[in-house]
Amino acid sequence: MTGRRRLLLTLHVSSSASNLGAVVLTLALLVGAGVGAAPTSVGTLCVYGVLVPLLVAGLLTGVVSALTSPWGLFRHGWVVKKLLLTLAAITVGLAVVGPSTSWPRFAGLAVVLALLLLTTTLSVFKPRNRRVPA
Repeated sequence: MTGRRRLLLTLHVSSSASNLGAVVLTLALLVGAGVGAAPTSVGTLCVYGVLVPLLVAGLLTGVVSALTSPWGLFRHGWVVKKLLLTLAAITVGLAVVGPSTSWPRFAGLAVVLALLLLTTTLSVFKPRNRRVPA
């Protein structure tokens, strides 16, 4: 693995793992403000200033990493599933705190957390008998 690919992988793993912390932080802020309460400015900042940019960074670095690696972007179902789960997490993340959202914010962030945990699981437990192509 080249130095550039290792750097790209480091950026991808860092941004992807940071997403979990950003969701947990935002959930904690919403619980502190009251689950049914309107989003606080800090909660909104967490979603739009931290969570969504990290999700997009994870998406972009993942796509570039897949395109430049032997795994490819569309060669394996688990890679495509990670892409779709990340796109779903971004969509739900944007919908959670929007000014006209009808989503219960706590439930929306719980969905984002579940999607991210599924993505992480796919990263760790790749399907059997799938080796990196030569």
